[in-house]
Amino acid sequence: MRLGLLLLIGMVSFGQSHAQGVEVANPRLSLGITSSTSGIELEVPITLTPTRDRQIGKIQAEMTFPSQKLTFVKVAGYLATEEDVNIQANLLNPEPTGENEGQGVLEVTLESPAKPLPAGILTMLVFQVSEDVQPEILSLGLHSRMWGFPDLSREITPVESYEGRVSIQEAAVFFGCFFYMH
Repeated sequence: MRLGLLLLIGMVSFGQSHAQGVEVANPRLSLGITSSTSGIELEVPITLTPTRDRQIGKIQAEMTFPSQKLTFVKVAGYLATEEDVNIQANLLNPEPTGENEGQGVLEVTLESPAKPLPAGILTMLVFQVSEDVQPEILSLGLHSRMWGFPDLSREITPVESYEGRVSIQEAAVFFGCFFYMH
Protein backbone atom coordinates (compact mmCIF):
# COMPACT_ATOMS: atom_id res chain seq x y z
CA MET A 1 0.00 0.00 0.00
CA ARG A 2 2.75 2.46 0.99
CA LEU A 3 4.77 1.58 -2.10
CA GLY A 4 1.77 2.37 -4.33
CA LEU A 5 1.25 5.71 -2.56
CA LEU A 6 4.94 6.62 -2.90
CA LEU A 7 4.84 5.67 -6.57
CA LEU A 8 1.74 7.84 -7.13
CA ILE A 9 3.33 10.82 -5.32
CA GLY A 10 6.49 10.39 -7.38
CA MET A 11 4.54 10.29 -10.65
CA VAL A 12 2.56 13.43 -9.73
CA SER A 13 5.75 15.23 -8.66
CA PHE A 14 7.53 14.26 -11.90
CA GLY A 15 4.56 15.41 -13.97
CA GLN A 16 4.45 18.78 -12.22
CA SER A 17 8.19 19.43 -12.44
CA HIS A 18 8.21 18.25 -16.07
CA ALA A 19 5.45 20.70 -16.99
CA GLN A 20 7.01 23.58 -15.03
CA GLY A 21 10.16 23.71 -17.15
CA VAL A 22 12.86 21.35 -15.95
CA GLU A 23 16.25 22.17 -17.46
CA VAL A 24 16.95 19.80 -20.34
CA ALA A 25 20.00 19.60 -22.59
CA ASN A 26 18.00 19.08 -25.79
CA PRO A 27 14.40 19.91 -26.72
CA ARG A 28 12.17 16.88 -26.30
CA LEU A 29 8.83 15.71 -27.60
CA SER A 30 6.94 13.06 -25.64
CA LEU A 31 3.89 10.93 -26.24
CA GLY A 32 1.81 10.29 -23.15
CA ILE A 33 1.00 7.17 -21.21
CA THR A 34 -2.71 6.42 -21.03
CA SER A 35 -5.17 3.59 -20.52
CA SER A 36 -8.49 2.52 -21.99
CA THR A 37 -10.73 -0.46 -22.59
CA SER A 38 -11.65 -2.08 -25.89
CA GLY A 39 -14.18 -0.24 -28.04
CA ILE A 40 -13.52 3.17 -26.45
CA GLU A 41 -11.86 6.34 -27.79
CA LEU A 42 -8.70 7.40 -26.00
CA GLU A 43 -6.51 10.51 -26.08
CA VAL A 44 -2.71 10.48 -26.22
CA PRO A 45 -1.06 13.81 -25.32
CA ILE A 46 1.90 15.25 -27.24
CA THR A 47 4.12 17.22 -24.83
CA LEU A 48 6.97 19.64 -25.65
CA THR A 49 9.86 20.36 -23.28
CA PRO A 50 12.01 23.09 -24.90
CA THR A 51 15.41 24.23 -23.66
CA ARG A 52 15.89 27.64 -22.08
CA ASP A 53 17.91 29.00 -25.01
CA ARG A 54 16.00 27.52 -27.97
CA GLN A 55 12.48 28.50 -28.95
CA ILE A 56 10.56 26.05 -31.13
CA GLY A 57 8.37 27.24 -34.01
CA LYS A 58 7.70 24.00 -35.86
CA ILE A 59 7.59 20.30 -35.00
CA GLN A 60 7.23 17.33 -37.31
CA ALA A 61 6.50 14.09 -35.47
CA GLU A 62 6.17 10.65 -37.01
CA MET A 63 4.56 8.08 -34.77
CA THR A 64 3.91 4.39 -35.25
CA PHE A 65 1.04 2.48 -33.68
CA PRO A 66 -0.51 -1.00 -33.94
CA SER A 67 -3.11 -0.38 -36.66
CA GLN A 68 -5.16 -3.55 -35.99
CA LYS A 69 -5.74 -2.38 -32.42
CA LEU A 70 -5.90 1.42 -32.73
CA THR A 71 -7.49 3.60 -35.42
CA PHE A 72 -6.50 7.28 -35.66
CA VAL A 73 -9.59 9.53 -35.37
CA LYS A 74 -8.44 13.17 -35.06
CA VAL A 75 -6.28 15.80 -33.39
CA ALA A 76 -8.13 17.62 -30.60
CA GLY A 77 -7.74 20.16 -27.82
CA TYR A 78 -5.07 22.57 -26.62
CA LEU A 79 -3.28 24.25 -29.57
CA ALA A 80 -5.63 22.57 -32.06
CA THR A 81 -8.15 25.28 -31.14
CA GLU A 82 -5.80 28.25 -31.69
CA GLU A 83 -6.04 30.07 -35.00
CA ASP A 84 -2.35 31.01 -35.27
CA VAL A 85 -1.13 27.41 -34.90
CA ASN A 86 -1.32 25.16 -37.94
CA ILE A 87 -1.75 21.47 -37.07
CA GLN A 88 -1.87 18.77 -39.72
CA ALA A 89 -2.18 15.02 -39.19
CA ASN A 90 -1.73 12.59 -42.08
CA LEU A 91 -1.80 8.79 -42.13
CA LEU A 92 1.25 7.85 -44.20
CA ASN A 93 0.24 4.21 -44.69
CA PRO A 94 -3.52 3.85 -44.24
CA GLU A 95 -3.39 0.17 -45.25
CA PRO A 96 -0.06 -1.21 -43.96
CA THR A 97 1.33 -4.14 -45.98
CA GLY A 98 4.63 -5.97 -46.36
CA GLU A 99 7.21 -5.30 -43.67
CA ASN A 100 5.01 -2.55 -42.17
CA GLU A 101 1.96 -4.79 -41.87
CA GLY A 102 0.19 -4.05 -38.64
CA GLN A 103 1.98 -0.72 -38.10
CA GLY A 104 0.15 2.52 -38.80
CA VAL A 105 2.31 5.60 -39.38
CA LEU A 106 0.91 9.02 -38.47
CA GLU A 107 2.72 12.25 -39.30
CA VAL A 108 1.74 15.26 -37.17
CA THR A 109 3.05 18.75 -37.98
CA LEU A 110 2.59 21.72 -35.63
CA GLU A 111 3.67 25.13 -36.91
CA SER A 112 3.42 28.50 -35.21
CA PRO A 113 4.78 31.35 -37.36
CA ALA A 114 3.46 34.10 -35.02
CA LYS A 115 4.92 32.95 -31.67
CA PRO A 116 6.97 30.06 -30.24
CA LEU A 117 5.24 26.81 -29.35
CA PRO A 118 4.67 26.69 -25.57
CA ALA A 119 6.10 24.14 -23.17
CA GLY A 120 3.66 21.49 -21.99
CA ILE A 121 0.87 19.59 -23.70
CA LEU A 122 0.52 20.78 -27.28
CA THR A 123 -2.41 18.68 -28.45
CA MET A 124 -4.16 15.33 -28.10
CA LEU A 125 -4.22 12.50 -30.62
CA VAL A 126 -7.55 10.68 -30.49
CA PHE A 127 -7.65 6.95 -31.29
CA GLN A 128 -10.45 4.39 -31.35
CA VAL A 129 -9.55 1.12 -29.62
CA SER A 130 -10.76 -1.96 -31.53
CA GLU A 131 -13.58 -3.97 -29.98
CA ASP A 132 -11.60 -7.22 -29.90
CA VAL A 133 -8.39 -5.99 -28.21
CA GLN A 134 -7.40 -8.06 -25.19
CA PRO A 135 -5.77 -6.45 -22.11
CA GLU A 136 -2.14 -5.59 -22.94
CA ILE A 137 0.38 -2.74 -23.19
CA LEU A 138 0.68 -1.14 -26.65
CA SER A 139 3.77 0.83 -27.70
CA LEU A 140 3.54 4.08 -29.66
CA GLY A 141 6.82 4.84 -31.45
CA LEU A 142 7.98 8.43 -32.01
CA HIS A 143 10.59 10.18 -34.14
CA SER A 144 10.58 13.98 -34.21
CA ARG A 145 12.25 16.94 -35.88
CA MET A 146 12.08 20.58 -34.74
CA TRP A 147 12.72 24.00 -36.23
CA GLY A 148 13.52 27.22 -34.41
CA PHE A 149 11.52 30.38 -33.92
CA PRO A 150 11.31 32.90 -35.57
CA ASP A 151 13.44 31.28 -38.33
CA LEU A 152 11.31 28.25 -39.23
CA SER A 153 13.91 27.16 -41.81
CA ARG A 154 16.57 26.53 -39.10
CA GLU A 155 16.37 22.89 -38.00
CA ILE A 156 17.38 22.22 -34.41
CA THR A 157 19.57 19.23 -33.65
CA PRO A 158 19.77 17.16 -31.58
CA VAL A 159 16.24 16.64 -30.30
CA GLU A 160 14.87 13.84 -28.12
CA SER A 161 11.73 11.76 -28.70
CA TYR A 162 9.99 9.73 -26.00
CA GLU A 163 7.61 6.93 -26.99
CA GLY A 164 4.15 6.55 -25.53
CA ARG A 165 2.24 3.61 -24.09
CA VAL A 166 -1.41 2.59 -24.02
CA SER A 167 -2.56 0.14 -21.40
CA ILE A 168 -5.66 -1.75 -22.50
CA GLN A 169 -7.62 -2.81 -19.41
CA GLU A 170 -10.49 -5.23 -18.94
CA ALA A 171 -13.85 -3.50 -18.87
CA ALA A 172 -15.31 -3.35 -15.39
CA VAL A 173 -18.53 -5.31 -14.96
CA PHE A 174 -20.98 -4.07 -12.36
CA PHE A 175 -23.71 -6.18 -10.87
CA GLY A 176 -26.57 -4.74 -8.90
CA CYS A 177 -29.91 -5.74 -7.59
CA PHE A 178 -32.66 -4.48 -9.89
CA PHE A 179 -35.09 -3.95 -6.99
CA TYR A 180 -32.52 -2.14 -4.86
CA MET A 181 -31.69 0.29 -7.67
CA HIS A 182 -35.24 1.66 -7.90
